[in-house]
Amino acid sequence: MATIAEIANLVNCGIGADLGTGDKGCQSKLEATTSIWYTQRGFKFDSTKDLTTNSDYVKQLQAEGKLIVLKGVKEFTVNKEEDVTETDPDGTIRVVRKGKYAFNAMFKKGFNYQSALSSLSSFGVYDTLFVDANGNILATTSEDKSMKGITTGMVEDTGIGFATFTTAMTQGLNFQFLDGSEIETDYFFISGKELSWKPQNIDGVNQVALEFTAIPADAATSITVKAKLRQGGSALTGLAFGDFLLTVNGATSNPTALTENPDGTYALTVSALSTNDVLSISIYDTAENRQAITLDTDLFKSNTATATVVA
Repeated sequence: MATIAEIANLVNCGIGADLGTGDKGCQSKLEATTSIWYTQRGFKFDSTKDLTTNSDYVKQLQAEGKLIVLKGVKEFTVNKEEDVTETDPDGTIRVVRKGKYAFNAMFKKGFNYQSALSSLSSFGVYDTLFVDANGNILATTSEDKSMKGITTGMVEDTGIGFATFTTAMTQGLNFQFLDGSEIETDYFFISGKELSWKPQNIDGVNQVALEFTAIPADAATSITVKAKLRQGGSALTGLAFGDFLLTVNGATSNPTALTENPDGTYALTVSALSTNDVLSISIYDTAENRQAITLDTDLFKSNTATATVVA
């Protein structure tokens, strides 16, 4: 086991590995980007966490809403702005401002993915990490030497590229880095060879559509909700009563038992309800106190469904 700090900028290429400009050794290189990871602005990865043996820490951050994974980049374009220069009367050229890095990522998924990309549109909200086809991770180094995402300004979806008889439907995302030195000189590189899992295979969190199937009535001791995947609409089965967060008039009053049907409908046992009680329910990992749950190895989160108890 090795911590994040211990594998930072370590490139495993055999005996004689050396960093620098010489020919010996193996340079840190990012191959074709296949995933983009977004973290909250300023978030720093815990350098003491084990990242070599499993992906538990990464999935924990996803479940806590601190890491967003965009997997399946099909085309990735770098648009490096030219440095801004000025020329003195004697012909001397000097750099006034370094050009900024901007990127376009294209995906070939559906309308739900486009909706997710649209929800990321912002300025100064996220930091960015790259994951390539070989499982290498590129980030930057924070002031305390821990790994963090690269400071990002604009993040903006580019809309849908409609399918034709010769091309598939696409979704695009543009984003720009605010400080190029974060990757040119202060990069934080983790080699995929140091990991026993594959960062390029980490999927995003799956969105679940949750709804009440009937309006709860006065004195009821159960409620019925239906859970289905937003993408494709198939039923989500296998949930436990501890996978739901229920509030009644804003106070937590979680279910104590459930009965599941194969179509993703769940009858949840709750405390007796009263007329005009306002109910809010969502999928939630109550044991770990985080917004996404884990089923097998996949992560799921839902909307919050609401209902008012009738007489």
